Amino acid sequence: MLLALTACIGITALVDIDRVITGFHQMFLSESKWVLNPAKDRSVWMFRTNMYADVIITLGIIVGVVAIGTIGGTYLLTKGKK
Repeated sequence: MLLALTACIGITALVDIDRVITGFHQMFLSESKWVLNPAKDRSVWMFRTNMYADVIITLGIIVGVVAIGTIGGTYLLTKGKK
């Protein structure tokens, strides 16, 4: 289940990173905390948009590898106990 959710978020991030970032911020932050003004907010100047995509893709890969490792490890540990 976690692996499928991670894959869906990862594919969506690859296709439309802006939608993923907007959805994340709408779920976890109030409107006034995440809407940035490029004329006065330094974080808009400091970080390029692709950096956020790179971070999300990297985290997705890490979560996917951990999920696959957990599933594989659980299978190997329980395989001989039946």
